[in-house]
Amino acid sequence: ADRLRLCREIAAGMHFLHTRSPAVLHRDLKCDNIFINGQRGDLRIGDLGLSRRKAQVDKNDVQQGMTLAGTPAFMAPEFYNEHYDEKVDIYAFGMCTLEMLTKEYPYLECTHPAQIVKCTMEGTMPRSLKRVKDKLAQDFIAKCLLRDSKIRLSARELKDHEFLKPNKDLDNTEILYPKKGKEAKEA
Repeated sequence: ADRLRLCREIAAGMHFLHTRSPAVLHRDLKCDNIFINGQRGDLRIGDLGLSRRKAQVDKNDVQQGMTLAGTPAFMAPEFYNEHYDEKVDIYAFGMCTLEMLTKEYPYLECTHPAQIVKCTMEGTMPRSLKRVKDKLAQDFIAKCLLRDSKIRLSARELKDHEFLKPNKDLDNTEILYPKKGKEAKEA
């Protein structure tokens, strides 16, 4: 499947969820929760078991003890402070995009979840991001992974990013630095 097409469809799915009234936050977006119909090739964002309407996140989660939900490598910094909105899905989408482009799970260099949390809170990007050569892809991922959720782009803004434009053919371009010698061992 074309990785760029998948990114476009995920962005469209997030935009759909985030424009409901009130907005629906997935809260556990990751590649494992993206399902592709093998016959038609269409995409579905699944596993909405942790999703919440924005109003519920604000009121019910603290009472129910469900604020910390998700997968550490895909959780935005504000998730850990328990004050978040739909931008947590944008951060996770950046990690999904990184995983799809590099075919590597983010933060493989970390040996346990606490290290991932520390990296996230300090703003340390996954090592695999250094392997992305395409400048538009780097910019897109970086805008998804901004630590400050107030300046992180919305799903609507991401849909309009040059990286997701239909004329860009990511699968036919060199997007990764080739692994050589020492880099191959570190990556």
